[in-house]
Amino acid sequence: MLADVALNAPLRAGDRAFTFAVPETLQDSVAVGVPVRVPFGRQSAAGFVVALRTQMDRPVRAIIAVDERIPPLPADLVELASWIADYYVCSIGEALWTMIPPLPAAARQSVIPEPAPGRGRGAAEQTGRGAVTAHLRRDPSARIALLADQARFRGYAEALRWLADDGRDAIFLVPEVVQAEALVRWIARHTPLPTTLLHGAMPAAQRWAVWRRVRSGEARVVVGTRLAVFAPLPRLGLIVIDHEEDASYKEERTPRYHARRVAEERAARSGAALIWGTPVPSTEVMRAVAEGRALAVAHPARAHPAIVVT
Repeated sequence: MLADVALNAPLRAGDRAFTFAVPETLQDSVAVGVPVRVPFGRQSAAGFVVALRTQMDRPVRAIIAVDERIPPLPADLVELASWIADYYVCSIGEALWTMIPPLPAAARQSVIPEPAPGRGRGAAEQTGRGAVTAHLRRDPSARIALLADQARFRGYAEALRWLADDGRDAIFLVPEVVQAEALVRWIARHTPLPTTLLHGAMPAAQRWAVWRRVRSGEARVVVGTRLAVFAPLPRLGLIVIDHEEDASYKEERTPRYHARRVAEERAARSGAALIWGTPVPSTEVMRAVAEGRALAVAHPARAHPAIVVT
């Protein structure tokens, strides 16, 4: 048996992975997504198995061992990494290693309100209360543009209740860490689902602990910045992108992915629902609505007249 292994290295356009023989002692352990150590030049390197094959037209070197430091990646994330490599013109290894925390050695102010008590029937109708739940019940893989200011959190609460009944997991993306921390507290007040925080400012050891908790299914909701789009949830059913228009969802280093676009692709591949929440939608989201690829739930009328600049 042979294995194609993706290394964390920038490769030439068209290069995908390196092929290695799988020793008999490892044939029961090696599968797609499994991390391995392989010979690379005069040294060894870590990589992920991205494909298995039965024959090769030339001799190849053998895998050294399974890398026990790193948990296996789910197959759906390996497939997503392949798409990222094609879409953002990078190696599949660079995409895969972006998805996991680094191996340890050896702002905008967030305002997340509670729904105001005592609102009348008219205000509830204007905020589209119940519309998100209705769309998700009709189509569990719906694309919803929640075009609202603070009222969008009512839609998020509806989505969380639907998620709890559906038995699947969710990712909530926000632009900044301070917003993620506030959103974790807000979610804890609206659902009993185990929720965890995941962002790049965490120490590597802490990120690995969270990553393993998510991978095992102990955490049902992951809240974080753009890298949380890669959270290895086993039953992904919902991705919410708050302030989807924010420029911080764009990664400036290779692979230069945009979390909004990656979330759309991941939701499509997993059959998950996708909610874009924003008071000022991006042109990409408005185009999705105009083309019928997403449903729009409009925000309520403003309490005060808006100033329109022409």
